[in-house]
Amino acid sequence: MNDKIDQILLLLRNIDNRFDRIEGRLGHVEVTIASLTESKGHSPALEEEFRLRSKALVLDKPEDEDVILCVDFGTARSKAFGTKGGDQELLDLALGTRAGQAANPHSLLSCVFISDEGLIFFGERAAAMSEHAVGRGSRERFDSFKSMVTNAHPGSDLRATRCSELANPTRAKLSEGDILTLYLAYLTDMAALELVERHGLSRYVPRRFTTPVFRPEHQLWASNTLRRHYCEAILIADQFSSAWNEGIDAMEAERALRAASAQHARVAFLVREAVEEPRAAFASRFRDYEPKSTRRHLISIVDAGAGTTDFATFVVLEEKDRGMQMFLVDGSVHALRKAGNEVDRILQEYILRQVKRNHEGLDAGVLARIRADLSLQQRRIKEDLFSTGKRDYLLADDTAGTIHLDEYLRDEALEKFSEELRTEFQRALSGMDDSWFKECALGQVVVVITGGSGRLPMVRGLGTLKFRLRSTEITCSSGPAVPAWVQDIPELINEFPQLAVALGGASRELPAMADRIFTSFAGLADQGKWVIPVAYKGQ
Repeated sequence: MNDKIDQILLLLRNIDNRFDRIEGRLGHVEVTIASLTESKGHSPALEEEFRLRSKALVLDKPEDEDVILCVDFGTARSKAFGTKGGDQELLDLALGTRAGQAANPHSLLSCVFISDEGLIFFGERAAAMSEHAVGRGSRERFDSFKSMVTNAHPGSDLRATRCSELANPTRAKLSEGDILTLYLAYLTDMAALELVERHGLSRYVPRRFTTPVFRPEHQLWASNTLRRHYCEAILIADQFSSAWNEGIDAMEAERALRAASAQHARVAFLVREAVEEPRAAFASRFRDYEPKSTRRHLISIVDAGAGTTDFATFVVLEEKDRGMQMFLVDGSVHALRKAGNEVDRILQEYILRQVKRNHEGLDAGVLARIRADLSLQQRRIKEDLFSTGKRDYLLADDTAGTIHLDEYLRDEALEKFSEELRTEFQRALSGMDDSWFKECALGQVVVVITGGSGRLPMVRGLGTLKFRLRSTEITCSSGPAVPAWVQDIPELINEFPQLAVALGGASRELPAMADRIFTSFAGLADQGKWVIPVAYKGQ
């Protein structure tokens, strides 16, 4: 009997959600008609009349409170994952499949493009539609939303920077902050549709979002800024649900954004705390882990994505019957503004040199066409090359060739990048006080690598480094690339490094963070709950 009741409730919920989507589409039609009227001069006050169609505006609490959704937007690709009831029940959210991307089932390309016709496109479709125009230099697209937050000065307003005419050829007054909200809305809707149509849940669930690790002032600003953009994104996602592939009218988007900005506080109950990416990455490896003894680790998280490689080091304290706690080590946060995209760029130049050697006097126009086409292929070529050791390619002018991994790894530019990566990792560690290495960890550093570029050999190599840092010999050892619990879920194994942050961020058992950052390790000095009995030091 209970099973039948559950089935009836699930059916009713799906019907309710479908009506919400139909209502949203009707609103889309109404606003489009209104915009046509405005263009004839009949409705100059349309912005004041604009009404967002979102069920979230009539709620005062999440509809599925036992669900935690974590949204992780990245420089190149964005992901989301969820849990229900507890960490045992994972909610697999295949965002890429939902968006029609067969090659990347769990992630969306972080890309937005505004066409000359005034339509805004997202993800892979945005990249495909913009490639030739951007390659010619006549247009621009948005490829790195994360850098808006990373590079901004704390306290600044992301809406203060208006999009350039090369990026936005329309009359719509759109800022970089507006583009960020629109992309987060696209990401939110793909996750919400997975919750509704795949798992039979509400789209109105509690959610966390991830951020890089910043200095305290920057961290507070980034968390508050992103929370607001995510609130607005919930409303925009409802307004344009399932309409992304056809393109969103830029003028309509501007009106919706203004309405969402005015009402974002009404849906703040759906957006919970920000989670630092290294903390989430760490949590993804220790689901259901119970310490069997008291011990201390110095763990350096290396998050190698597409545009940046972020470093942060934590002291992790395990205590039997008390779980794990972690705190950030002062001076360890560092970032290299290069990662997987740099390997892509070097690979493109490597192939183009082969082409030029075999085709002397190649026409500049043909070369530009080859480069534009190669930009679409290079990431897949790189992935195949590093997984199989060899890759054939066919370019826009039908030029064919083969790349061998062992030869590519000896490329001067790639070796230079690998050396730069090692140097910046050591620089991140050198910002820490010597006491962390000497008294706290006895020179041992566990390196946990995560991110979409985590499998690249120059990144993995950071886990085997041995070097002298001032007066201490440092020995690095790698944490497992894929934790034991993932072995029971084969479909996640290949994508785990890319999904680790979203998976961990949806966990109920996030490691506790200390409420202060310590400059040095002071042994038995007064450091509150972080004091470790002398018998356990270095164990």
